Amino acid sequence: MLVIHWSKHNLTSRILKNGIRLSEWHGKNRGVYVYPMTPHSTLNRNWQHNLKVWNNRLGNYNGFVFRLTQKDFPVRASVWALLRSAPEKYIFHSLKELTAFYDYFFSMISEKQEDLPFYLWDDFEIIIPRRIPPCRIKKVIRDREPGKYRNCRKTENNF
Repeated sequence: MLVIHWSKHNLTSRILKNGIRLSEWHGKNRGVYVYPMTPHSTLNRNWQHNLKVWNNRLGNYNGFVFRLTQKDFPVRASVWALLRSAPEKYIFHSLKELTAFYDYFFSMISEKQEDLPFYLWDDFEIIIPRRIPPCRIKKVIRDREPGKYRNCRKTENNF
């Protein structure tokens, strides 16, 4: 299964050199936070959008795509609010166990469907308790260039 980790664009060179380090949310759930890669670009970029909004600063985030392997387990996976309230309930020890538990979710995102209810799974996350080495990163999804569209001023000729 391919997953995406979103990080500030200015950390891209460091991540490509040293890998993805563990982060934490208020001292809990220490790990690498990822989202399953889907054929839906809007759904894939939802966490990028959330991070931009929650950070309260205009910033760009790049996505790092890598494959989830058996060495990454056990992982925690669920909607982020449930992981904050009861993380011990959502521990999975294999990819087979994870996909069996979330069969509905993974079957819906496996194909591009017009009627996919994005609101059900847009806050889903997987927390990997191990660092990801740089050799495992398959692709970087780049955000727009920083500041490219910010300082556009209206002139008399602009409509």
